[in-house]
Amino acid sequence: MMIKHYIDALPNLGAILYKHRATIGMSMANLYLEYGAGKTRPYGSNMVKYAINKGEIKMADLLMHHDTILDYNDIKVFREAISMGCASVVEKYLESDEFNKDDILIEFPNACRKNNNEIVTLFLKNTIGSLESKKRKKTASQNLKSSFLVNTKGGKFLEIAIENKNMEMINILLEYGAKPEPNNKKLFLDSIKQENLYAINSYLQVLNLNNQVHRDIVGEGLAMSVHYRCSSIYDILFSFMSNYKPTKKEKIQPKVIKVSEDVKSISQNLKNNILQQACNLGNMEYARKAIEMGADVNGIEPDTFCKAYVSNRTDIFDFLIENGIEKERIEEYEFIKICTEGNSDKVKKMVSKRIDLNIYDGMILKQAGKSCNIDIINFLLSKGAKPEKIVWRSSTL
Repeated sequence: MMIKHYIDALPNLGAILYKHRATIGMSMANLYLEYGAGKTRPYGSNMVKYAINKGEIKMADLLMHHDTILDYNDIKVFREAISMGCASVVEKYLESDEFNKDDILIEFPNACRKNNNEIVTLFLKNTIGSLESKKRKKTASQNLKSSFLVNTKGGKFLEIAIENKNMEMINILLEYGAKPEPNNKKLFLDSIKQENLYAINSYLQVLNLNNQVHRDIVGEGLAMSVHYRCSSIYDILFSFMSNYKPTKKEKIQPKVIKVSEDVKSISQNLKNNILQQACNLGNMEYARKAIEMGADVNGIEPDTFCKAYVSNRTDIFDFLIENGIEKERIEEYEFIKICTEGNSDKVKKMVSKRIDLNIYDGMILKQAGKSCNIDIINFLLSKGAKPEKIVWRSSTL
């Protein structure tokens, strides 16, 4: 009522508000701002500067709600607002024609490093179709959400999001036109772990299957998708490698897709890894597909035999025998079996054949322990078997 009565005092409300900035409450500040206290210079912008310096986001939000004036030459306030995550102030700067747009390029990396998705989105939303060359404008016309920021500095911002393991930010950057590079393999592999189909498909678009390195990257993705039980991603990658493009209504069916030469040409160790991951998980469909790719059953590691035996998956070992596994590898499987069963005589007989005890990476002792036969364990240790490696994690005080 007093403010309404003393009309002459209204021009001084900004000065009064700023003078009492340290003690004034939110409700009183709101009242002053309703009567234009934030629109007088230099008190309005000084009040924003004070709120930002003190980290008072609620006060800064209130000031922005009442359209408090800003000093758009004060880049420090803008920078601090980014650091503290004050979206309302950042948005006000970005929306203003008075703000030097060159500073956006300078400050955007900082916004990405702060890992604040809301702030990053504000930068991108407010840079659609601005400061672009004719070439960029053509790209923007093809993608209405294309921001000129995302692909400046060689895609550095996408790399920052990858380093931060921020999948949401990665998707935001991709949505606004970021183009991954083939060397962003970490983006691809992390996206498989997170089952981020949008990022996976964006990455696949920049690969060239005529390039052996690119084919091997997809092959690595195939092995990882099997390991993480991501069957839908495996199907996408396999279809991509086989140049198979289903219609929108058609569901991908890897069983009916012919293994292409591109799939067969991925590195042998990757094909073997796909086979091993499939056998470890007992996925016979993918194991058969790996054989079609050209995987070598003799490239399977002994721990796969151990897992097959422990899980009573004799079908896995039968499958490997059918596909030409060597006699020596069969003996590795049999050795695991007799150690677990606790047959001392058979264990000693097989060791006398000079079987390498350390190919099992400690698993053979673990299996022997299940037999509760201390003589077998001591015998294996005496012959050079090493216990399973244990990684100790030190606790931080």
